[in-house]
Amino acid sequence: MDDPDRPGASFLRADLDLANSFLDIADTTRQVNVRNRNIANAWKAHDAVVRLAPKVGIKDSELIAITERLRVLRTRLERMEAQDSK
Repeated sequence: MDDPDRPGASFLRADLDLANSFLDIADTTRQVNVRNRNIANAWKAHDAVVRLAPKVGIKDSELIAITERLRVLRTRLERMEAQDSK
């Protein structure tokens, strides 16, 4: 690994992928407890990326891409929570 930015960016992308997988499960299950647990897990992954992104020393271009993915993830999380409050 010649690029020191790569592992940090990879980790953040993996966490974002995981968060979206949790939301995919939450979106398709009929069990309320499974839905709630997966939404909570997606929030934890989201929060980990928010907390770690400034610390892992990634390139600006990667940070921009990760920030955009975070924005999309947060929108999706908020939409799912809004559906639950209806």
